[in-house]
Amino acid sequence: SFEPLQLSSSKRPILLENEVDFLLQNGVALYDENEKTEYENGLVHITSHRLLWISTNTKNTQGLSLSLKHIKAIDKACIKIWSMRESPKIGLSLQDQGYIRLSFRNGGRDLFFDQLFKSLKKKRFLEQNDTNNNNEDNNNNNNNNNNMKSFSTKKAGVGGIIRNISKKNQETDETLQEAFTDLDNLMEYAKDVVEVAKKLSMKMESKQNNNSSDSNQQKKIKDLLMNMGISNPVTKEHAGVYYHIELAKQLSDFIYHPLKDSPGEMLTLPDVYCLFNRARGTALISPDDLFKACQNLDKLELPVRMRFFESGVIVLQTVDHSDDAFGEKVISYIDKNGPASILDIAQGFSISITLAQEQLLAAEEKEMLCRDESFQGIVYYKNFFKDYFNEQQQQQQQH
Repeated sequence: SFEPLQLSSSKRPILLENEVDFLLQNGVALYDENEKTEYENGLVHITSHRLLWISTNTKNTQGLSLSLKHIKAIDKACIKIWSMRESPKIGLSLQDQGYIRLSFRNGGRDLFFDQLFKSLKKKRFLEQNDTNNNNEDNNNNNNNNNNMKSFSTKKAGVGGIIRNISKKNQETDETLQEAFTDLDNLMEYAKDVVEVAKKLSMKMESKQNNNSSDSNQQKKIKDLLMNMGISNPVTKEHAGVYYHIELAKQLSDFIYHPLKDSPGEMLTLPDVYCLFNRARGTALISPDDLFKACQNLDKLELPVRMRFFESGVIVLQTVDHSDDAFGEKVISYIDKNGPASILDIAQGFSISITLAQEQLLAAEEKEMLCRDESFQGIVYYKNFFKDYFNEQQQQQQQH
């Protein structure tokens, strides 16, 4: 009954629509009745819809999922009398007459059992089918009602189309304004806000194909709308001792695409802290928790890394970030606009002055740029000396 589990780039489970992750337990092995399997020492998640198992092997991470609808009954498997060192277990009786045991080698069996029992009792995994059926019935009823509506001249012609668009825009504005009035309303209208975001994003995507001049602005709006929040943020209550590891994985999933889309492919840690906490809603984290999570990025071999500059500035960047690539962009900018200051680069690439300074220093160290210091400040030029010396060496080798 287990199926392959789809994982994110940071090896976190990709949840289904409306699925909520309740609890995480480490050090869990899977048994086929009383027989050991190859699935040992993994992380197990209880969600509203599934039981998820993910191996902790960073080289070959694999995941399995079991829908809760396949579980007929659960029990606390007895410990053998002659083996008091045996790990506590949970038995799962499946609908297909199968029997699976979860072995908790690091403890946590009783808490996990209670949460699994609650998830099975609530049966939220059945709501998805009910929702789909209700949507189909509502669509059919709406179609029938629309066919029965009488024709009105107010809805005809260009004027009717404009009035219809204005009405929809007004409803959208009212939804957004009411949703952001306070936290309670925000939670109540969260689903409506997400739907509005999706619709606006789709409109932006269609406009982007028709009007290339506003593509950058439309892309920023789309990214903003599609990153309005993180569903199921990792918490200490959920992840336990694996909190900072799971937080690092979720941070990597969240920040990777914004890093790739940023001109310098890096963001300062304070900027990351603000973006990440804003997306987490009420489940805020401390700066210390963020820093500890970032320290695990390299250990977990995630696609995001933490980098320390000599000036003390700490940034996050993608694993394939290249200082040479940004240096080439700066050279192209200078070729087009002339010598540039730190402020010019910051404005030209829409990055902070701090990042602009660090990127320019990195390009200077690689001898891609050279500086001119005066009472007016520092101005950077393309390093023609390097090209000149290279040409001289080639001529000498030819002779």
